[in-house]
Amino acid sequence: LGSSFTRHAIGAVTPEPETEIDRRLHALVAKGILAVAHESTSAGSEQYRFVQSLLGTVAADLLSRRERKTRHLAAATRLEESQNSAMDAELVAAHYHDAYRASGNDRDRDDIRARTAAAYERAAARVNSLGSPERAGNYYTLAASLTANAIDRLRLIASAGRMSFLSGRYEESLKLYEEAIEGHRAAEREVAVARLAPSLGRTLSVLGRAQDGVPVVRDAIGVLAANQEVEAEAEAHA
Repeated sequence: LGSSFTRHAIGAVTPEPETEIDRRLHALVAKGILAVAHESTSAGSEQYRFVQSLLGTVAADLLSRRERKTRHLAAATRLEESQNSAMDAELVAAHYHDAYRASGNDRDRDDIRARTAAAYERAAARVNSLGSPERAGNYYTLAASLTANAIDRLRLIASAGRMSFLSGRYEESLKLYEEAIEGHRAAEREVAVARLAPSLGRTLSVLGRAQDGVPVVRDAIGVLAANQEVEAEAEAHA
């Protein structure tokens, strides 16, 4: 569960009854292994932390690969089912990623990989809504690296490009847009290429290379008009 965790979360990773969980928590606090990080009047929302984070790391390393996978999946599922699932989007993604890394050659590896990619995409949307496009870009890039579907991967790369642009990393944004465009072009998806052209042109303009972007956007306008992509065509004209 990490270096700190709530009392409620523990139920996701152990079948022990509530009374036994409380007994063990009190014993670990008494021994100085855990400390109460935040008390609460709401049952189950008390937060605990490892006094020395190394102890938590060692304890986790003693678990078998499959135990780690099972428990990370359980924690992710519990968090997704909670009322604060949107707030916990980053933590959910981290648990799925840890489960994927512990999946080895298990039969459910591909399913966990897909769930991890989807979780990172949700985490990206969440942190972007909070005004952190740089973190969102990192999550979109992670999601793209875990996505098996080629079209979805290119969509996520383009989203990472947009976040890089919003965070002022224009050179990085340009590379990501070019990667997404090249991927669509290689698959002969000319409309998808044209839809990304305005974003590429805008990035080139900010970098002082508007003359390089003009012919790209002009060609895109022709493709978008021919395919009745009215909204995208309007953006290209703008």
